[in-house]
Amino acid sequence: MTFLYNFYQEAPATLARFAVCPSHYMGIIELFRTTRNEKYLELGKGLIEIRDLVVDGTDDNQDRIPFRQQDHAQGHAVRANYLFAGVADVYAETGDASLLAALETLWDNVIHQKMYITGGAGRCTTGHRQMDHLSKM
Repeated sequence: MTFLYNFYQEAPATLARFAVCPSHYMGIIELFRTTRNEKYLELGKGLIEIRDLVVDGTDDNQDRIPFRQQDHAQGHAVRANYLFAGVADVYAETGDASLLAALETLWDNVIHQKMYITGGAGRCTTGHRQMDHLSKM
């Protein structure tokens, strides 16, 4: 773990593009919860910050704009849900109100415009992408 912690302390912004699937955000916070080692929490916060440094990001990776500026779910539905869950974990441990505000905005968008009656939020015909709006079906 020391390697990852040190690596991200010194990582250049160009590495932010390689944070493709944010499922590890949840794992890092679970390590913090288990060990109470503050380095894990700092790393979890840092992973959110470094992804916000991406220039010319994509919808697939939810990194077109910084997380706190997102106002609608877009792109790869599975990756989006991993990101939202990981950020929610960081919020739960830090109380960072800016993360909660973004999460609430995204939640409203998902439940009112993206979610199916079954609770699903991604379609399978063209990959696991968020729909622009369910009324377009």
